[in-house]
Amino acid sequence: MRDVWAMAVCKPGVSAGGDVLGVGDHSKMIGRCCGEDGFNNAIAFAVRQVQCYIDPVAFGNLPVDMATTIRGKRVRRLNLVNISLIDSEYFPPFEVDRYVFHSRTAPTMRRPLTYTSAMMRRSVRQNHPNAYVEFDGCQEDSRLFSGACTIEAFSYRRIRKLKIIEDLLLLGSILTGMNWALESRRSYSNYPTTGSNKLTCVVDSWRELVELLQKISCKIKNPEWLSRFSDGFHLKVLRNNANIQNMEARFLSHTMLWEFMCARLFGPEERIQSKVVPRVINELWPGIVCNEALEKLNVFQMLRNQLTHAGRLPIDRKRAEDWMKEIPVSKFGDDRRSSLVDYMDFFGHLTQIAVLKTLDLDVSEKLQAFDFPKRFRSFVEGGRI
Repeated sequence: MRDVWAMAVCKPGVSAGGDVLGVGDHSKMIGRCCGEDGFNNAIAFAVRQVQCYIDPVAFGNLPVDMATTIRGKRVRRLNLVNISLIDSEYFPPFEVDRYVFHSRTAPTMRRPLTYTSAMMRRSVRQNHPNAYVEFDGCQEDSRLFSGACTIEAFSYRRIRKLKIIEDLLLLGSILTGMNWALESRRSYSNYPTTGSNKLTCVVDSWRELVELLQKISCKIKNPEWLSRFSDGFHLKVLRNNANIQNMEARFLSHTMLWEFMCARLFGPEERIQSKVVPRVINELWPGIVCNEALEKLNVFQMLRNQLTHAGRLPIDRKRAEDWMKEIPVSKFGDDRRSSLVDYMDFFGHLTQIAVLKTLDLDVSEKLQAFDFPKRFRSFVEGGRI
């Protein structure tokens, strides 16, 4: 039975000797290693291991057992992780771009009545395999990762292009603040290390999420939009930034994202850093005109210069105004003044909303809980929050 155990615990789809195995090969191996007793249990366990971990799309020569046949069509399945909203992991099946998403969570399952902060921290630090997606036929190539390829598992010679499912998972991550991903990518360097990211969920229900996904999935297929924004480079950068745990490093990465949007919206790169944020706001929010003083000096420019050149807070630059130097790093006691932490949080929300504005989505009102509309008006009019 040692060989049976070695075969079962080794990477699914690979024998203890390193050979690629199909379901039938697993059956033969178990049959040779054990007799009639326990054969059915052993084969059932081995097949479950293979079906759980092998990505059916990553292999072109899998046996038919690895795919489901429904109504005469061969339906393939991909396992997903972190497909959830804040209040629920269960969702009814929905379809986007011929992909049908299904939840693994039972409808009757609910979060515990007592949900402590420690429980929440443990939950967001883990990847949860809680969904899968089914499709039939050939997949479209990715638009946002145009030309990007992945090397097939167990075969370093076969290279496949990324498919549009990668685009949908990227968009879902930006809308929900969760790191949507293929479970089969867990051995790749870009596989998420945590279940959630630093973005804010901007949808209230699964119905709204499906509507937005269907809308922006059409938008990213527009050749003009792809050309204007370099195949959605800012979307990929936003998700990467959202997985930076350090707040100061995340803020600096966001400033680079604004420079990219400014260059793509107006052509040549803006040499004066203070003009980047006001120009982008004036372009993405028609009817809102930033205070002219912001193009000469604004708090985000000073905060960027402070972190870039000094690497410490609070702001003490010579060109900074007095009120900027008086902003505390964080709040203490009954101090109600906005701190630099508040400014960096606001800038993160502003960046997420600005990126979604390039997709013709305005979700500013979704951030009422963070006083975003009030802070946004205050910044546009006077440069403070």
